[in-house]
Amino acid sequence: MALAFAAFFGGGVIPIILGLNLSFWPSFARMARAIALSTLKENHVEAARLAGYGGMTILRRHLLPPVLQQLSGLVALNIGVAIISISSLGFLGFGLQPPEPEWGAMISELIPYMAAAPIQLGGPCLAIFLTVSAMSALAGHFAQGTRLDA
Repeated sequence: MALAFAAFFGGGVIPIILGLNLSFWPSFARMARAIALSTLKENHVEAARLAGYGGMTILRRHLLPPVLQQLSGLVALNIGVAIISISSLGFLGFGLQPPEPEWGAMISELIPYMAAAPIQLGGPCLAIFLTVSAMSALAGHFAQGTRLDA
């Protein structure tokens, strides 16, 4: 989806963001709906409803915390996917345009010099690898429910 938007609208920040958002939102919506439906069936939500709490109070106190906690792991995981997608678009020439620094475009520009100076190609590749690995580790912490300050 991001490739189609970037190619159709000529690259740039806005088409890439629109394409990535349109491709990621269904997974967030499905997960939020599944968590919300399972949370609404729990006893403490039913007790709050029977105690006379309003819908907004139940939403704020009982529904949003578990939904946001579970979605935070998906957000961290999708940030890594977005970084790889944006780098791939930059490598293909559909990403950000030359005054803007972009890892995929850097790799694309360094390909002709790979035989003479292969270490130069390692910089952007290592940056992508470390950033995506960090986002995956962060997603693992969120999925386990562990707090980062603990």
